[in-house]
Amino acid sequence: MLDQRGQLVSGNIVVNVVEGTVFAHGEEVPLQPKQLQLLIYLVWNRGRPIKRAELQRRVFRTTQQHDSSSVRRQILELRRRLGCAGERIETTPEGYILQNDEFAGTSIDRGRPPSAGRHASGGPDDDKGR
Repeated sequence: MLDQRGQLVSGNIVVNVVEGTVFAHGEEVPLQPKQLQLLIYLVWNRGRPIKRAELQRRVFRTTQQHDSSSVRRQILELRRRLGCAGERIETTPEGYILQNDEFAGTSIDRGRPPSAGRHASGGPDDDKGR
């Protein structure tokens, strides 16, 4: 769920959907627009296995079979950019799952995930140095 500052938080990953910024371990992580949308979808649905076909439909807006390689490439790049925080994105037989963080024990509203805003410079000051 979004906090009052427009952020999705999952452990050491903080996504500010209003500003379009991402922080992992307190460091800003530059992402391409599709990578940001993909991360938002994964964080919003953390702890739930997500099929590649669902990601193709919801994030990539396609149902073409050959586009599953695009999903794989974006996941690989997202993991790389997030560093050790990216290790929480696990491959399942049919797709991916962002493993719950140590604080995830509350129910998650499975409504529609928020859309990412425009990228703005800077980020949440209180997330730096964590």
